[in-house]
Amino acid sequence: MHRVLVALALLALLTDAAQAATAPPGTVTVTAGGFPLICGQVTGLLDVTFPAAARLPRTIAPAAVTVNGRSASSVKVAKHTVSVIVPRKPGISCFAMVLGKVSIVFAPRAHVEMRTARKATVLRTPKTYAARVAVS
Repeated sequence: MHRVLVALALLALLTDAAQAATAPPGTVTVTAGGFPLICGQVTGLLDVTFPAAARLPRTIAPAAVTVNGRSASSVKVAKHTVSVIVPRKPGISCFAMVLGKVSIVFAPRAHVEMRTARKATVLRTPKTYAARVAVS
């Protein structure tokens, strides 16, 4: 009886592992605080570097990435770094800068896969920010 229970438990673990390995990627959100916001928005080039455990596709469509709710205008992938360009909102000429939060969201169609690591970095020259990664 004990061997049967152990075998069933092992089978359940293997089944869960196989399903996790083949599960479609979810939404991956990278968040960093203390980020410079000009007129309350993030603009320009952001480089998001994921840990080696992450799986990234060769390309990501700009429509699959948002930064603080705004669509990216360009996205490029090089190894474990995703470079995202966020355009400046037209008509805004403001020079007020505050520190706030940046949230970079990769939709499931971006095919960014995070298995275990939940940390990344966000580079906005000249500073690198430690970021948290959430998968939903």
